[in-house]
Amino acid sequence: MADSSSLPLSSYIMDEETLKRKQKEKLKKLMATGGNPRPTRSLLFLTLRNPFRKACISIVEWKPFEIIILLAIFANCVALAVYLPMPEEDSNNTNSNLESLEYIFLIIFSVECFLKIVAYGFLFHADAYLRNCWNILDFVCVSVGLFTVVVDAINHISGVEAPVGEKGGGFDMKALRAFRVLRPLRLVSGVPSLQVVMNSILKSMLPLFHITLLVLFMVTIYSIMGLELFKCKMHKTCYYIGTDIIATVENEKPAPCAQAGNGRRCTINGTECRAGWPGPNHGITHFDNLGFSMLTVYQCITTQGWTDVLYWVTLLPPFVCFPAVVIVGPTLIVSTCFPLPCVYIVCVSFCPVPVRLVSSNEKKCVFYKEGQFYPVNLVRNVALKNANTPYVFLTDVDFLPMYGLYDYLRRSVVLLDMAHTKKALVVPAFETLRYRLSFPKSKAELLSMLDMGTLYTFRYHVWPKGHAPTNYAKWRTATTPYKVEWEPDFEPYVVVRRDCPEYDQRFVGFGWNKVSHILELDAQSLLKSSK
Repeated sequence: MADSSSLPLSSYIMDEETLKRKQKEKLKKLMATGGNPRPTRSLLFLTLRNPFRKACISIVEWKPFEIIILLAIFANCVALAVYLPMPEEDSNNTNSNLESLEYIFLIIFSVECFLKIVAYGFLFHADAYLRNCWNILDFVCVSVGLFTVVVDAINHISGVEAPVGEKGGGFDMKALRAFRVLRPLRLVSGVPSLQVVMNSILKSMLPLFHITLLVLFMVTIYSIMGLELFKCKMHKTCYYIGTDIIATVENEKPAPCAQAGNGRRCTINGTECRAGWPGPNHGITHFDNLGFSMLTVYQCITTQGWTDVLYWVTLLPPFVCFPAVVIVGPTLIVSTCFPLPCVYIVCVSFCPVPVRLVSSNEKKCVFYKEGQFYPVNLVRNVALKNANTPYVFLTDVDFLPMYGLYDYLRRSVVLLDMAHTKKALVVPAFETLRYRLSFPKSKAELLSMLDMGTLYTFRYHVWPKGHAPTNYAKWRTATTPYKVEWEPDFEPYVVVRRDCPEYDQRFVGFGWNKVSHILELDAQSLLKSSK
């Protein structure tokens, strides 16, 4: 909460005019569809009142339907893993049964695709089926599967025989059937948490590309140095005089030598150092051109077989750049590049640091805390200490406030005279189990969604007593704040004065962190009203 002189919430999210314009656009769209977030028409002729489309929407938004599809995808993964390809399209009973089972999977996924297209629309609507990237993957898998079945049927009817090594007559279907391996990726489209991980990986690609450019830059520099210092100096070795036999001691590999100056000398009797040797590693390791020079430097950076390269270049003058390659490469380049995707994924998906505390004068706060579990109460206390407003809304970062909540809470604070009394506003919380949902614009619309089962009171299925004292039955008809009493395990989201008691930092990770704080608020007579 804030006093009348502080900036409204919209001032640091987006400007007021933009916010109003977006709200009007959403309201017009909602009114045009009769309160239904789906497009008015699907496939150009199926309206929202069409019984068939209504049935399709009910099926695709039915939770057991999603579970059935996920089980089908998992079973398809198992079938693909068990299938054993054989040469010349030979087969056994297991493979034959799996091929028959493939048609069942294709039917299931085709029906799912059809139902979603009818429910959401195909392409030309804002939330149409193909507007989702993961649905595009599903559609490609289904389309390729249907295409292969149609081509097989056409070839069978026309009597075209399949050549040896091909299953579809007259057309090589192996490449198309290989698309079946993409089906396990459909798990991503069915599990939102996997989508978070995949999106985090994709977002890490650009920073990883920048680090890759740095690695390439460093490799190029050292490759040019190697080109200048060791060009054409790794093709001489010791031969027996008058023969093309390489002279080596027992169990010793051939190595470069030098005819004059610094470098290895041929010490075996009857040998001489001369050119004609391809070079180490069958001529792969050398610095004669930029390409092979970069390959040799990269081998040293990976620290695989770098000791042999070290031995070969130390036999040649000069070799001063090699220690720098080994030190700078593995420790500063590779160790920076390869751990990057993992670190970035963790930060994007799970780490809310740095903590950004926005107030009338914007602040940023960064802190570090050792430990296995996330220090949730420590983060909350940091936010409390850095708040500049007289009241604070103690909620979780993944909650969306209702339209106009800021102004409504300000009026309630004045109405309850919270500046001179020990009171707190309990804000009711709700949740949905659906992936797609239109945000309610009013309490009437929220009540309608509760009655239809689209929304539930928060944690209704897993921890109902955590919010039961809010008395949702009374809230449905209340038009003004009413009083609620504390009960064990009560953990609501509340608006309190900024000088409220801090959270107990001994609670880390998940569980009881808010319960303990609400208990202390009640003990100090701060929890006395609800909204």
